Amino acid sequence: MSADTVRRLFEDAPGVLKISMPRLLKNQRKHQPHVLLRIPQSALEQVHTQQTRLIEVKGRRRSA
Repeated sequence: MSADTVRRLFEDAPGVLKISMPRLLKNQRKHQPHVLLRIPQSALEQVHTQQTRLIEVKGRRRSA
């Protein structure tokens, strides 16, 4: 998975801690804050379960 996909999956998950670290750039137009996500095991398991259920409902479950 890409980092963007992981961010989208976990950005609103309960228990995930978001730590914002603004970058100091000379050009303010390119200013984008850096956000660090701290994902606890419980949040990981919850999102994994939700995603697995979505795949099962859509009938696309793949064998491991």
